[in-house]
Amino acid sequence: MKKLQLVFLPSLTVLSSCASIKDGAPGISNAEMNALTENFYWKQEYEIPTYGQGELEKLMDRSADPTLDGEYSEGQTTAILVALATVGDERFAETLATRSHEVQGAVLRSCRFMWRTYPLDHPKTQAIAAEIQEGEQDVHGNTH
Repeated sequence: MKKLQLVFLPSLTVLSSCASIKDGAPGISNAEMNALTENFYWKQEYEIPTYGQGELEKLMDRSADPTLDGEYSEGQTTAILVALATVGDERFAETLATRSHEVQGAVLRSCRFMWRTYPLDHPKTQAIAAEIQEGEQDVHGNTH
């Protein structure tokens, strides 16, 4: 039996308010918090994790684990979205750009539902998603 494992690594901090944080900036904005609490395994009272570089890389790499399914997959999606909000768009995109194409695709699949459902602005990460989508269309012989 698999054990659900949401990894929010040890260096935790609590943000007292999201009111002044903009989408894409480090820390969870009000809009990001709404998305996380309405559709994912997140509650506003949870402690906000922080991620060292290696921790963020490992979190992203876990997204490509082929054994993730059901609740485990949903938990990983939540962890990815929380990481995007907490580290901010710039750092998230910089780290994502260093990961394999397989990991990038898996991470971005986690983000797409949120972006389609909520008007959140993560331009650097969304640009990577657009490049990957464009590349996938090229591979399948579609035109732009």
